[in-house]
Amino acid sequence: MRNIFCGLVIIVPALLLGGLSGTYVIGDQGGTAYSTFTQAASALQSQGVSGPVTFNVLSGTYNEYFTLNSISGTSATNTITFQKYAGSTGDVTLSNTNANSSYNYIIRLNNPDYVTFKNITFDRSGATGSFGSIIRFDTGTSYITIDSCVFKGVDTNSSSTNYRIIYSYNYSQYNGVKIKNSTFTDGGNYAISLTASSSSPSTGLEITNNTFTNTYAGISLQYYDAVTIRGNTIKGSYMSEYGIYLYYCDGANVIEDNYI
Repeated sequence: MRNIFCGLVIIVPALLLGGLSGTYVIGDQGGTAYSTFTQAASALQSQGVSGPVTFNVLSGTYNEYFTLNSISGTSATNTITFQKYAGSTGDVTLSNTNANSSYNYIIRLNNPDYVTFKNITFDRSGATGSFGSIIRFDTGTSYITIDSCVFKGVDTNSSSTNYRIIYSYNYSQYNGVKIKNSTFTDGGNYAISLTASSSSPSTGLEITNNTFTNTYAGISLQYYDAVTIRGNTIKGSYMSEYGIYLYYCDGANVIEDNYI
């Protein structure tokens, strides 16, 4: 932005405009703050946050995929929430049919912290080609919460990792991740496949009260300490691999009340 006064031109950095704080709307209607998730993600990257931020999303289908990088100002207090607008009828659906291997996700989490997704449907059932993943964890992504969401994977009985629904792309720190009250339908390989750093295992992972139906396999975790996997239902005629698979997960793990 340029402020012109007495012939002088002053360049004002985007962060000086003030970080986002409060409640915003995502949706294609007049007067909304952002038409798409991509626009909201861009604003977070350029401005950061100065307080808790909530994006209320209007019902509709959003055909897009986007990346959340590190966001300045986030903390246990200054959290970011993407959620279906409570007064909106119908689903909020995020969909990506792109067949490019470089974009095998709907959301790529590349080092953001304290982000929540709630009451959102993620749909890749119409994906073309050999790719069908939905949420990708990249380096240093922590304190992510996925609550009461619906995941629709590709209808395939494939062991290919290209069809994992939630997965980590590299070995890194993924602390404080919570996946709860959600449903996973179809998809190849493991519905949830998270591998942390072998040299510094991650902590605080909770996978609770979810339902997995007709995914190739259920949950695979590597290099986590003290995980909690509780109250999940893992079932379906397509199940061809382990329901729950833990590899080098040490400490006081809690695996209880699951139906497989």
